[in-house]
Amino acid sequence: MKDQYEALCRQFRWDILSKFNIGSGVFNSKDDTVVAILTVHEDFSFTRYTFGELPIKSAQLANGLQALGISHGDRVGVFLAQSTTEQTRL
Repeated sequence: MKDQYEALCRQFRWDILSKFNIGSGVFNSKDDTVVAILTVHEDFSFTRYTFGELPIKSAQLANGLQALGISHGDRVGVFLAQSTTEQTRL
């Protein structure tokens, strides 16, 4: 059994893509109408974002960064609370 395991380990190879955008991978694989993020606020109201809305929000952020002179390949650090309220204000 140990020999079989070792042979499998030697033969195993990951199929690694040279480029992969995890955001596109997630957004493009889901129904646009399905809720992706549900935030419940302190007053028990809530905000929903669907898989269809997330790429739009992402594009808005990208356009805002581009308007500030940030371009492809630039490094950007973001420090936010783990809250869609804060994150979608960008």
